[in-house]
Amino acid sequence: MGRLAGAGDGRAFSGGRPLFADGAGGDYRLRPDSPAYSLGFQPIPVERIGPYADPLRASWPIPVLASQAVVSSNRKQPVPSFEEQTVDAAGPPNPWTKIAGDLDGDGRDELIVGGQKGPLVWYSWPQFRKHTIADSGWNTVSGAVGDVDGDGDLDVLLGGTVWFENPGNLCTAPDQRWKLHRIAADPTHDIAVADFNGDGRLDAVTRNQSEFGANAGHRIRVWLQQPDGSWQETRLECPHGEGLAVADLDRDGDADIVIGGIWFETLRQPGQVRWQPHRFADFHRNVTIAVADFNGDGRADVALAPSELAGQHCRLSWFEAPTDPRAGPWREHRLADPIEAVVHSLAAADFDRDGRIDIAFAEMHQGADPDEVGLWLNRGPGQLWEKLVVSTTGSHGLQVLDADGDGALDLFGANWSGPKQTIQLWRQRPRRTAEAAPGSSNRTPGAGLQRLRVSDNRRFLVTADGRPFFWLGDTAWWIRHLPPPLLNHYCSTRAKQGFNVIQVHCGFAVTNHAGVPAFLNNDPESLNEPFCRELDRLVAQAREHRLYVALVPM
Repeated sequence: MGRLAGAGDGRAFSGGRPLFADGAGGDYRLRPDSPAYSLGFQPIPVERIGPYADPLRASWPIPVLASQAVVSSNRKQPVPSFEEQTVDAAGPPNPWTKIAGDLDGDGRDELIVGGQKGPLVWYSWPQFRKHTIADSGWNTVSGAVGDVDGDGDLDVLLGGTVWFENPGNLCTAPDQRWKLHRIAADPTHDIAVADFNGDGRLDAVTRNQSEFGANAGHRIRVWLQQPDGSWQETRLECPHGEGLAVADLDRDGDADIVIGGIWFETLRQPGQVRWQPHRFADFHRNVTIAVADFNGDGRADVALAPSELAGQHCRLSWFEAPTDPRAGPWREHRLADPIEAVVHSLAAADFDRDGRIDIAFAEMHQGADPDEVGLWLNRGPGQLWEKLVVSTTGSHGLQVLDADGDGALDLFGANWSGPKQTIQLWRQRPRRTAEAAPGSSNRTPGAGLQRLRVSDNRRFLVTADGRPFFWLGDTAWWIRHLPPPLLNHYCSTRAKQGFNVIQVHCGFAVTNHAGVPAFLNNDPESLNEPFCRELDRLVAQAREHRLYVALVPM
């Protein structure tokens, strides 16, 4: 039986490529002419560099499990890089509300932050000077911007429900106070804006939450702005929960309403508007939502993540819109499963400027550490999405913006409570590629995992900067037999016990937990894709728990 060289006798990785030891002095490594890869499974040429006879095939299908933790891709995929900046170390206390928008018309997005009980402030570029919009008057978690009064600048809307009128001329007079207009005395958790009835006036939609004693997330309120400035309320019943978004899912030119697993089709009729619910998924009742065309087919897809409560788990998925979104079915694509229900931020945008829509996310501080702020990078049809961890400080209500006007998308946010409530900005650095910074720990696959290499004397493993790597490995020969829940439990418990490596073998001779064989028709040159996807799941789970996967040839 083969074994993988460990830290003591170690020749485990060489030049960024896996190097395996067979226990008898013979090592196998990928030849320099190996094809490009980042993850996945394919026949990879190997060469014998040890002293003994080699029964190994000249081209043997080796699943490149270690590549997710260690190996950088030869494909030049755009990889965003971010620099963290503290905007305000003493911002509004309990900064529940975060919004982004160009308030002063200078072409850059401003950061807007509201404390639980006030104040509501905005920060101006480039010194991020703080300016007060109002001291109090709302009762909400989220907010939105839009031109409510039709005068050409962005106003600010908050649940509670109110809007603040932009006084204009903010570039030269940024410290003006904003006039409050009350829509209703209606506490909310979520708010979004759109022109639902097509009359040219901006409307609003709100929803409260069902947790923390509110017990009010079973009703959506649509507020249609009237010519006299009043607001007409329409109530829509829905299951308990939280989360709200607006988007044109049926491509008929008007905005529809989206919650967790249900969308409400906007139906305009002369003199009135109504909404028809359609279910597209069974999901956690508390969600954050992002709507975008993730697969480039011209239809609006929906991404969902669980937002409450800490200790609960669900998954982060995007649901592929069918030709007729009313009829379905909506195909689910899981990006992270399971994931703790503290993802109170989800947004869709093209961060790496490759023409594909990515997903930004953030975990709240009350969840299990680390509290990740990051991206899921869309690598195109048929490719696994790539996770990029930007920070582990956590955030709530993460916002996407272009703070410096350079065309590259940035992120800003803050924890809603707790000991660290600073207003943080993650500014995107100039574009680089996956190969431009091979030692970066800012990229995942491998976020939180140092790149490893063989030491110069070829006796042990070191990190990219030469520090010793101490290997504490758990051997899991039958890990491929674990279904997803047990696999997550295994990785979680091993991480908590201090392990940093899981030693596994391919298991090509037997089926996996779902009864799927490794090869098609027992042909070693024909890997079975469903089997490989389960191995990908293994590596993804290990990565989530900061574990390296070490492959032991058999």
